[in-house]
Amino acid sequence: MLEDVSIDLIRKPAGQALNLFALFMILFTSITLFNGLDYENIPLYLKISTLIQLIIIIISILQWIPFVKINHTSSKLKKKSYAKFLSIINVLSCVNAILAFNNLFYYMGIQHNVDLYEYWLHNTVTMIMSFLLLSIGALMMLNEGKIIARFANGKTRSKIGLVALLLSNFIYITKFLEYLSIPNIADSKFLVSGSMLIIIPLHFVTFMFIKRYVDYKIQEKIMVIE
Repeated sequence: MLEDVSIDLIRKPAGQALNLFALFMILFTSITLFNGLDYENIPLYLKISTLIQLIIIIISILQWIPFVKINHTSSKLKKKSYAKFLSIINVLSCVNAILAFNNLFYYMGIQHNVDLYEYWLHNTVTMIMSFLLLSIGALMMLNEGKIIARFANGKTRSKIGLVALLLSNFIYITKFLEYLSIPNIADSKFLVSGSMLIIIPLHFVTFMFIKRYVDYKIQEKIMVIE
């Protein structure tokens, strides 16, 4: 069903809420600095990933303020580009939220002199791949994707999209295997299983962000025709 979507609906407040959660997780993680973890001992990969997360948080929260003015006189290209930008930030916010949550466990590892870099790298790469497959699958199921459109009709694109959506669920298998193999740092292994529960709603929210963007594009096309 086509949803009545405006730029403001894409712009806020879901993305900001997700990034406030990510910010809370980063602040909560910083408690380790007051409980035996020296800043100098934090590996570069954790510092860089946290910095990237903070940048995404700032960009998303700033979208609460409508810096880009969109009204009925704005060009179609401007509206489309801004809606795409906001939607990308929203999807990144979903990834940001789960990665910020996951980083808590790896910071705790460093706090207890255990560097879990290989687990961190595997988790980060597979998480990004999962959300990327989900995004591609959602776009194709909703008949978006200009490159594929040249080689496949709408029905075929939907089938390929469904396959991509199903493949995105591989993350649950990798997280389960991670739970079985990762060291139980300070009896905090429950954070790994907790992340699996968080991924489920984040996958759904990501799909809805993309659907909202597609609905907006369709809505704009209808308005132009009328």
